[in-house]
Amino acid sequence: GMDGDDRPRSVDLALVPDNAYGPRDLGAYELQSIGNLARNAAFDDDLHIWAEATPGISSWSPEDRSGSTTSGSIEIIDDSPAMRVTALTQCIGIPGPALYRLSGWGYVSANHGVGDVPILAWYTFPNSADCSGAAVDSGELPISDDTTGWHPIGGQYVAVSPAEWTPNTSVLIQLVLQKGNDPLFPENGFGRFDDIALVPDSDVIFADGFDP
Repeated sequence: GMDGDDRPRSVDLALVPDNAYGPRDLGAYELQSIGNLARNAAFDDDLHIWAEATPGISSWSPEDRSGSTTSGSIEIIDDSPAMRVTALTQCIGIPGPALYRLSGWGYVSANHGVGDVPILAWYTFPNSADCSGAAVDSGELPISDDTTGWHPIGGQYVAVSPAEWTPNTSVLIQLVLQKGNDPLFPENGFGRFDDIALVPDSDVIFADGFDP
């Protein structure tokens, strides 16, 4: 049979446990493949899907990291006394146990917020669909270089083992700006993020943990 979009109805993705329901997804639409789990990851038009952690410091910018004029990025400007600010967050449901690779791009400026570092932070919640409660694992990824311009962030593996995974497992992604040591304006904070990605590194479910 076919799903609501006239695509194959029984797609058995190795990453997604069948449990008691078999290979088909619940509902009218069948997941055909698993790619980037982060939504609105390239900030093409706006900042929808991403939640404000610190109100008023994030805005959409037409400055795309690849130079494209059809996309954009997130821009963070913060002049508060805080030397570290979390701008936006996204809670992502995890479809199955696997190694997930987190990566992105960050921008630093020579004119505003000298020495500032865009950071991708992540937290794993094995039994909380809304990223609440106590995280069981976490990590941080700074940009690869602090010279002016766009630089890659990551990637780092977020491991969700078969013993940890439940249908409610989620990962919280945070877009963080660590302010630098600008001697004239230490509180000035500026940075951009683009092309955030959380993708499965393997479609294999390991019955007894992960192979090295």
